[in-house]
Amino acid sequence: DFVFLRSRSGGGYAVGNEFSLVRSAKELMRVRWYDGQGGSVRSLGKLYEDVGKLKVTNVTPFGAIAQVTFACAPVMIGDLAIPLRARAVPTFTPTAQFDRFAPPNNKLLGSITAGVDNAAYFGVGSMAYISLGSSDGAAPGQKYRIFHIIRETIGGAIIVPPEPPREIIGELVILTTEEKSSVAMVVNSKREISLGDGLEQE
Repeated sequence: DFVFLRSRSGGGYAVGNEFSLVRSAKELMRVRWYDGQGGSVRSLGKLYEDVGKLKVTNVTPFGAIAQVTFACAPVMIGDLAIPLRARAVPTFTPTAQFDRFAPPNNKLLGSITAGVDNAAYFGVGSMAYISLGSSDGAAPGQKYRIFHIIRETIGGAIIVPPEPPREIIGELVILTTEEKSSVAMVVNSKREISLGDGLEQE
């Protein structure tokens, strides 16, 4: 399909220019899955979701005509076209021996802050926004353990041990990073992963 582009800054177009299509990820704020989610999401910066890619085929006095070369969601009026930034596809080595109760290693810690499409639960292949960005030392290709805190229920009360062991329930790999946040994909899951679960760099 073809779309019409208009520059908000008055900048010019050239045939062959390529753009990424993005839109504000407003749905992340429509449903609150945990207390303080709004503040946590806002702390990551302004979130956008990828829609697709375009290539300019014609330039007119009023803007440009571009062809959609890839789409992962329906393209809509109002989507923003920004210059295409090449992204390397990260690689990772699958974990040979998965230690479900690995002790802390004192490396970089973070958490799963929000889910793509406002998901609250994750499995292998799911995408998530995490609270670590390039300013924290996060980088594409890094692998992180995902963990819960184990709690015991005794007589209807939840008891948190002074030094609770962690249960490692999966792993994720960072795909892309921004200053304060990253997009990551779950690559290993032993059971359901949810918003707020902790992360530790391997």
